[in-house]
Amino acid sequence: MYRTATFVALGTAVVIAIVHVLAIAGYTPLGMVPVFPAFLIAFACFARFVRDHRGRKITSPFDLIANWPRWAYLLFGFVFLYAGINFAWFMAVTGGATVNEQAGQTYLMDHGRILRALDPAEVRAYQAWNVRLFSGHILPFLVLPGLYFLMRSRKRAPASVVPLDSAR
Repeated sequence: MYRTATFVALGTAVVIAIVHVLAIAGYTPLGMVPVFPAFLIAFACFARFVRDHRGRKITSPFDLIANWPRWAYLLFGFVFLYAGINFAWFMAVTGGATVNEQAGQTYLMDHGRILRALDPAEVRAYQAWNVRLFSGHILPFLVLPGLYFLMRSRKRAPASVVPLDSAR
């Protein structure tokens, strides 16, 4: 059970990391196509991760990862921090504006107000930023359950997570 969840979560994370790196390079031949199924997979993996903790007493979020090796802490910490930096960078570059097409011309718009017209190269760059934003955002939601299930498959139950009925 845990091995399948580990493979699905971390395998999807690797694919999305590749899509993300390609988007950083400005290469997004499939656009958002690989990102949307990854959102569904991330949701399913994260839901399984949360469901695995029902009925357990958790005193701190760190209890979830208490018995992880150092490399796992560092990997998740990097991915989590990078997702925040990536989002802030996206907002700084795009200003939160969107690309819309009107009368055959593509415009950069903010809350319905046209900021400026975009040429095809700028549209591709903006699309790459969108792929980069979404692919970077879902990585922590794949890596956290993937590493958790990897550690659970190695060791049945972490010592820091105590079932509720035995805590009484």
